Amino acid sequence: MHFVKKAFGKTVNAVTPVIAAAISVIAVFTFLVSGTLAADNDITDTFNPVSDAYPKIPVSGTNSDVRGTKAAISSNVSIISTDTTRIPPVLTGVAPGVASVAYLTSIGTGRNINYQVYDPNGIAGYRIPGGAMEVFQPRGNPQPVNIMLYIDVQNNGNKSEVTWTDWNSKHAENKVQWKSLQPGVVTVDQATGYFTALTSGSAILTGTLTDKWGVKQSVSVLINIGTGNIVGPTPNTTSPPDGTVIPPNGGGGSSGGSVGVIPSDVP
Repeated sequence: MHFVKKAFGKTVNAVTPVIAAAISVIAVFTFLVSGTLAADNDITDTFNPVSDAYPKIPVSGTNSDVRGTKAAISSNVSIISTDTTRIPPVLTGVAPGVASVAYLTSIGTGRNINYQVYDPNGIAGYRIPGGAMEVFQPRGNPQPVNIMLYIDVQNNGNKSEVTWTDWNSKHAENKVQWKSLQPGVVTVDQATGYFTALTSGSAILTGTLTDKWGVKQSVSVLINIGTGNIVGPTPNTTSPPDGTVIPPNGGGGSSGGSVGVIPSDVP
């Protein structure tokens, strides 16, 4: 019995570092693709202001907190406008971004203050369910990337979610624009943003957008085509006894290929 315990202990000690190393590689790979790991292998990221030290003004909001000043000039009136007919001057947020305001005090001295203007209903971050997207087979119909956008109106972490397609339909001036880094594997229709898998393999799609703080952001999503098992049954699919998910009649219904979410540790 002592021999068995000793041998078993050696086996555990030998295997544990291997498992730990594998987990580390998976975690690093997923992080490099985009964002950070969250529950259920989701990848999430939250966009931050340019500087937390800058006073914040919402779009269409005002600020007149600088007392003892009689004049104010904005470095960018497309971001902040100033009303010097009122004392103290009143600032109004025009569009997300950072602008500097030069003040003239009542005693003739000057000072500059940087302000962060933000859109309360703008994009505050994103979530990629499962960390990646799995397409069962190539040559299906075009489909949207599986990603959710965060909205945080109060900047307090109380976030709501919206699909990027819903966002694009209501924000023509700030659509998420998608591009394939491997167009030989996956192509993207620039008009719709939908992608089409051309062949088995993997590709990274990058989406560009302007966040609620006025900063250009890039989001990367890993797409695997015919390289792994889909987790759980998806709509319009059937599951044979061995658990493999297969589209009905080898097709895939109206989507032309069943799509599901897989963990981010798929090679």
